[in-house]
Amino acid sequence: HSLPRGGICLSEVTQSPDQSGAESADAKIQCKHDIPDGNYDSVYWYYRKASNELTYITHSYSGERNSGRFGVYVDRAKSSSILTIRTLQPGDGAVYYCALQRTVVHLL
Repeated sequence: HSLPRGGICLSEVTQSPDQSGAESADAKIQCKHDIPDGNYDSVYWYYRKASNELTYITHSYSGERNSGRFGVYVDRAKSSSILTIRTLQPGDGAVYYCALQRTVVHLL
């Protein structure tokens, strides 16, 4: 997957500060934004390792979605999302990003 077209440019997005965790523990990364519900489609999660290439993890429109050891929860009412990495492994060290795709309506 590639980054969604029309991603956030002028909106405020904040994520959890840097974290470290013990091997086999779970880690949670939070993403908050200022886009009102109804003005964006899904929340997407990616990671970037030393290779500098973004890698798609998963996405969700609302509620919880699991993909392997990764889980994402989207709370549209609170404009937030949480990525859970289950059973941390040495290879999980990376920079994690959340991204949103705005909903654009064109009037005819």
